Amino acid sequence: MNNNMKKFMFSAGMLMYACTSFGQPSDDEIKSFGYLTFYYVDNSDGYNADPLNDDMVQELKDNLNKLNNRNDNYFFFYGCNGDENKTSFNLASFNGSPSLKKYLASPSRESDFNFDKQTIRNYFIEYPVKIKQSVEINMYLSTFAAQRLVNKIEDLPTPLVLANELPIYLNTKSSNELRIKINVFINKEAKELVGEEKIRSSFSFCNKNLGLEYLQPSIVFL
Repeated sequence: MNNNMKKFMFSAGMLMYACTSFGQPSDDEIKSFGYLTFYYVDNSDGYNADPLNDDMVQELKDNLNKLNNRNDNYFFFYGCNGDENKTSFNLASFNGSPSLKKYLASPSRESDFNFDKQTIRNYFIEYPVKIKQSVEINMYLSTFAAQRLVNKIEDLPTPLVLANELPIYLNTKSSNELRIKINVFINKEAKELVGEEKIRSSFSFCNKNLGLEYLQPSIVFL
């Protein structure tokens, strides 16, 4: 077992241990929804690796507009930005807002996966919700984010880790009670710079080591 594998397995084990330590909130604190739609956006860039391209940004905007027609839905947006973030749970005020435009207009800092994971965990602990039917996770990754996924596999991609923890944070007894779908949108430039097969293999590796073989993401390059 190589060092990256050992780091990956150690991180996964620690995360699963930590996620069992939280108590359940009382029923009167919990709002209930049929669906959760979670947007995770990494707009970082690096040397010879671009942030989200125009097609990716437009797809995100179109996806948010379509979400207006989804009833009984809890919306959550998380934009990575180093040890900061852009977070929103109000679709009506966030979609097309100056803050969203500002976030997408310039590259964000390299994401801090540990910070992102803990911030999202803390959010759902502080603002508990119950999701009754399904969860849709939409990941938007820049070329640089895809490159990092392949080169630093021990840094577990945040939404994949949280997919394993969702029953706890969404007040569901088991993952069998939730239908979980992951859509991944990646800059098309990453296919040449990083390699499509390497990217797909990295997701498969993560899923296998998190026990999520049943949850194969849909990966689209734009």
